Amino acid sequence: NEYKSYLRMRNLVCQWQRCLQPGVPLDFISVDPDTNHVYGCHDNIIVKLDYTIPQVLLYHELSPDVSISDVHWLPSHRGLFLVLNSTILGVFYPDDKSFEEVVSIEGGVAGIEWSPDDGVCAIVSQTNELILMSEEFNCIKSCDARPTEFGADLQTQVGWGSKSTQFHGSEGKDAAKKPVFEKATPISPLDTKDTVISWRGDGQYFAVSTVDTQDDNEYRVIRMWSREGQHMATNAPVPGLEETLCWNSTGDLIATTIKQSNKHQVLFLERNGLQRSTFDLTLEETDTAVSEVLWNCTSTILALVYEGAKHSHILLYTVSNYKWQLKQHYTYDNGTVHMVWDPENELMFHVTTSCRYINYLLSFTVLTCRDTTTLVVDDKEVRVTPMGRMIRPPPMSLSQLKTPSSCNTLACFQDNVYILSNNRTVYKFSDASENTGCVDYVSSFVLEKEFPLLDHVVIRHMIMLAESKAYAIGLVNDTDTLITIELGEKEAYIVSCTTLEDTVVNMVKHDTADVIAVQLFTGELYQLVDGILEPWGNSDVKECVPFTEMRVVQFADEFVIVGRTAMNHLYMDTRLWSYDCTSFSVTRTHLIVTSHTHTLRCISLNQPSRVARTTEGIVDTGIRSVERGSKLVVAELCGSRVVLQMPRGNLEVIHPRPLLLTHLSELINDNQYNTVFEEMRKHRVNMNFVYDYHPEQFLVFFPDILPSLQSSHIELFVTELSDEDTTLNMYSFIDSISVGPKAKVSVVCTRLLEVCQECENSGVQWLNIMVSCYVKMNDIPKGLLCVKDLCSQYEKEAEAALKYMLILTDDDTLFNHALGIILSRDFTRAYSRKTSARCRLSSRLFRSQLSDHFKNVLIIKSGLMVNRQILIYKQVLPDLFHNF
Repeated sequence: NEYKSYLRMRNLVCQWQRCLQPGVPLDFISVDPDTNHVYGCHDNIIVKLDYTIPQVLLYHELSPDVSISDVHWLPSHRGLFLVLNSTILGVFYPDDKSFEEVVSIEGGVAGIEWSPDDGVCAIVSQTNELILMSEEFNCIKSCDARPTEFGADLQTQVGWGSKSTQFHGSEGKDAAKKPVFEKATPISPLDTKDTVISWRGDGQYFAVSTVDTQDDNEYRVIRMWSREGQHMATNAPVPGLEETLCWNSTGDLIATTIKQSNKHQVLFLERNGLQRSTFDLTLEETDTAVSEVLWNCTSTILALVYEGAKHSHILLYTVSNYKWQLKQHYTYDNGTVHMVWDPENELMFHVTTSCRYINYLLSFTVLTCRDTTTLVVDDKEVRVTPMGRMIRPPPMSLSQLKTPSSCNTLACFQDNVYILSNNRTVYKFSDASENTGCVDYVSSFVLEKEFPLLDHVVIRHMIMLAESKAYAIGLVNDTDTLITIELGEKEAYIVSCTTLEDTVVNMVKHDTADVIAVQLFTGELYQLVDGILEPWGNSDVKECVPFTEMRVVQFADEFVIVGRTAMNHLYMDTRLWSYDCTSFSVTRTHLIVTSHTHTLRCISLNQPSRVARTTEGIVDTGIRSVERGSKLVVAELCGSRVVLQMPRGNLEVIHPRPLLLTHLSELINDNQYNTVFEEMRKHRVNMNFVYDYHPEQFLVFFPDILPSLQSSHIELFVTELSDEDTTLNMYSFIDSISVGPKAKVSVVCTRLLEVCQECENSGVQWLNIMVSCYVKMNDIPKGLLCVKDLCSQYEKEAEAALKYMLILTDDDTLFNHALGIILSRDFTRAYSRKTSARCRLSSRLFRSQLSDHFKNVLIIKSGLMVNRQILIYKQVLPDLFHNF
């Protein structure tokens, strides 16, 4: 479930498509994951294929009087389990090409399926008998395949009354009169009446879909059985239920399809036979039936196969917030199509058509346009959300790009989005990140039909070089070919085709530079230059493991390919950099990586690539903890926002310190100090950085920017001032442009005082800033005198300044300084009202301290001035004690 949540922001794209013509149409196929071999059968012919080459390894004919009706690879026997003439069960051994008959089913086989662990085989005979057979071909149990009772999981009535007495909410009393499908419902007219068996992922239960007869009416019913052969449950009759059936590996849903007069739906059942949910299918052809419903091995993708009057189709669905989305739609020539998911690789499936075997590899990837704008595909629309402005998880979005047919491939150029649909038409959308609501395409280009691209060919890895030129990969004569497409007024023309030596797995372009990297099936890395593949880098051809995600990254000295494999290994070119990379993203200045240790790492791109390939490229301050299972969705190309998706599926935004400080340094270089102060205060960055990064520029331009800054920002800056250089310790991963003077506090405060005094009406407007500077320089008496000068004219402002000084320093220190300077009666009263020191001094202690203080003053100073001040203080004392 956590993995399903992670897929909400991701699209399903085709990485490769490999074709092979085995010589005969394959009716049944089975995969040996240990050797990557695929076994197919037609009539009495057995074919062994290797999709990694691709090549036919074995072509063997059995006796001409037999016909193969089912096939399954048995790893324990290293042989191919066959059903001959729907009666004989046996094993074919490819090594010596021998066949061993093991058992014969009386009446013939109606349906057969092996458990996921190949330990039990469930068989339904033509005589309606359910047989469970072990891997040694011994009978475990035999019973009636069509019992009339509900099963062992029959729901217990707890006295809630009948339907006529229950509360029906907004439907009203009429809901009690609606008929309930307690009787058999007719099967679909297109039902083949086949018996279908599907096992749960853990092999403990299996479901059987059969056609039963009641009162001379045929209806389809699904029964759930345990591994031991106990009947557990039966589904409630469903009108239009089809023969498709597949139990997902996680065990919570059984998928099937229902066809009614006005709609086609996928129905999900629970193990007890109750209906869970449905979703509608948007089939391009009417009057058709779904022939197969298949879950992949992790239950993250649901595949549907259906045959229309003109073409056959395969649909791939994923779910996001309970909304099922069509991610890929593949079309084939008219004829029967069979599909099988790979038993181990969750993103690989195998397809057989009337004359071809086709192998597909998919990948989940985040599609972005214009920095942080994400694109999420759902059938005939693409949901657009600019993550730089808002956070909206799918299926919600800011706008929806509508197309007449299903979207298969996307590409972006600047702020334009190009969508290649399954009907070979390119749709162009302008200003994708600025629109809201439903958006129609501005122009469309139909791919010319004269070119030999067959219906089954998937045009993938499309890259826009300009507004009217693109590169793409497609199969021509079953070989991968680089296709150059130019967009005309209403048509898309294929200008040139270059046959490639091997299958292309990845083809990506750098975000800003015209550098295109290509990886082949063997792992070799190339650079695409003017339509020609050249070895990547300065050395010979570099081999690596095929990547599921690949990006071109520009370091200080060269371009580097960064790729992540299916085993979560992160490579830089051919060098293995990390064993536990769960996701990665690239900005203009950093490579961001998340790991299985729940950390996020930021690697600076402003360094040589040889340093970044080692652990020296990471400093401790570039590592931060994130929530367990978090994965990167997108990162701002020129900012500091990083969007993460949590295991629950929700999106969160963080601002990693390396990205944030790099962004702040760029703003400082552009003299955008107002934005710098806002960002530093919002993200709690030490205010010393605004000076330490570029001291000379700060002192020169500060008089010009001071009027535009908020007073509170400057006050916070002065309060945090220290003589330490933050670019040498706290933020050592950011290099300062120049080194400032050692006495930073004195220099900055003196400069600030000069600027404030030069400003008009500075005494009131910048009073707190001036007081802060005096306190920071330990010149508190001057700060008190600064307040004293305004005490008579601006009493409220003076009182506010005194309050602020009490925050910056302790009461005792400020009180001692206040008594040691020449004060007026009004200022003393104001101070005595604000300071809390008077509450801690008794009148006697106050008199003794004041007396001692004046003795010290008399020793230092003499003359009439001192005596006059003593008289002033004596007049003030009664008022001071009156306030105690």
